[in-house]
Amino acid sequence: MKQHIKADYKSALYEFDGSNPSPTTIFMNPLAEQLPNLPETPGVYVLLGKNGMHYTGAARNLRERLRDHQAGRGKRTKNQRPLYLVYHESISNYSAALERETFLKSGKGREWLAGQQTVSP
Repeated sequence: MKQHIKADYKSALYEFDGSNPSPTTIFMNPLAEQLPNLPETPGVYVLLGKNGMHYTGAARNLRERLRDHQAGRGKRTKNQRPLYLVYHESISNYSAALERETFLKSGKGREWLAGQQTVSP
C-alpha cells in the first residue's frame, strides 16, 4: 500500500511505511542510511541540520559529496550532524547541477521545494 504524508519536512523524526514513488521525493532518513543508495552522478541535494536550517549544494559525484558532509568535512554542516537528506536529484552534468542549485536557493525554488512535501523513507 502506497502511503503519502503531507507534512512539514522540517520535522524529520517520525515513522513512515511506504515506498519511494519518484526520484524527486523528499527523504527524511538520516543521511548515513541513504548513502549506499545514492548515485555517483552529478546532482543537487538539500540537507537538514540539527539546528533546523537547510543546506543546498551541487556535486560532481553526489554520493562522495554527501559522504564528506556525513564525515564532517563540510564547513557549513560539520557542526550540524546528524544530517538528514531532505531532497536529491541526479542531473546529467555538473553545469546543469549548478544551475539547479541556484534555482533551489531562489525564492521560487524554495517555494517549489516546500510544495514537494511527499515524504518517503
